[in-house]
Amino acid sequence: MKVKPVYWKDIGGMKEIKERLQMCIERPLRNPKIFKKVNLPCPRGILLFGPPGCCKTTLARGLATACDANFFVANPAQIYSAFVGESEKNITELFYQARLCAPSIIFLDELDCLVVKRQFDTKSQGIGEKVLSTLLNEMDGFGTRTEFQKNLKWQTLLNCDEYLEEEMPQSDQVIVVAATNRPDLIDDALLRPGRFDVVLYVPAPNFEERESILHALTSKMPISKVDFRKLAEETQLFSGADLKNLCNKAAMNALRKNMNAEFITEENFEEALKNSQPSITRKQVDKYERLASKYGPVITQR
Repeated sequence: MKVKPVYWKDIGGMKEIKERLQMCIERPLRNPKIFKKVNLPCPRGILLFGPPGCCKTTLARGLATACDANFFVANPAQIYSAFVGESEKNITELFYQARLCAPSIIFLDELDCLVVKRQFDTKSQGIGEKVLSTLLNEMDGFGTRTEFQKNLKWQTLLNCDEYLEEEMPQSDQVIVVAATNRPDLIDDALLRPGRFDVVLYVPAPNFEERESILHALTSKMPISKVDFRKLAEETQLFSGADLKNLCNKAAMNALRKNMNAEFITEENFEEALKNSQPSITRKQVDKYERLASKYGPVITQR
């Protein structure tokens, strides 16, 4: 998928998360020999979770740009099909294409809607569980051999195991990055090491991050005498998407007052702030921080 490149400098704040992504993914892909020397494999998958609008998709795009990797995007609407077996086939083809174009990053949006948590008290297997099973197999690398066996002649399969090993696309340069707002709905089999090795909590931006995000969002806007530190203090619990909406409203206010306005002023921002509310509540933040404590140190919202 062709998407507009997103560079780390374009993403305001998120310093700790960007550093973690660089260490876990970017450096192993760019310098595989260094990591192979200490027998440290690249993670198969990274799960980003947190409140809506907090830059999870943008972080995945930034990672793909930094790694100079091909970027494949899939969401439940693209994967699920009304025809029997098509949903599982869509997952298999997605991974096959990613392996052919490696290094690649597969971004799975709304992972909690794509795969379901398996219920042990039910006998029948629903479509969600079949998609989950296919995804587990592909992340483990089993789909690689299966796909190549379909494309080679039977005689080649009988005599050339060595050929299979050499020509088969490798999985170690295909990274799955997934995003979700509900990590509690994801099956534990996906979250074990070897699949989603790294689980990162992406919190609502804190004071310093809000200021950094505002600077990044307005870098191409004609701004005049706007105190972004004051604005950051007044936007407690605003997500990155909320701050983007605030900047758009301020620009609209400037044009509403004067269609030939040359600058967006602090007055325009203050007026926009009166009609803006954060999409995240303190109760949601507390809930996410409790979930995040399962996966390591919590980056709190300040």
